[in-house]
Amino acid sequence: MDNFNFKNLTPFKWFVLENFPFIEADFDALTEWQLFCKIGKEINKIIDSQNIVGEQAEALTSAFITLKNYVMNQG
Repeated sequence: MDNFNFKNLTPFKWFVLENFPFIEADFDALTEWQLFCKIGKEINKIIDSQNIVGEQAEALTSAFITLKNYVMNQG
């Protein structure tokens, strides 16, 4: 393996198909919607951190390849 090319993950996108104004008497739908939004935000945070890790892994692999080539050419 001479090259490692990381491909960035795209942000998580979601949609809800619902008939509004549908609100139950106990307002459970609003709580579920807020939870759903929080999950989406957390997934996007994870995707962002994985993109950073991937870019760092790509840079580290490139540095190791450069070091390997340097060592091979010194012999």
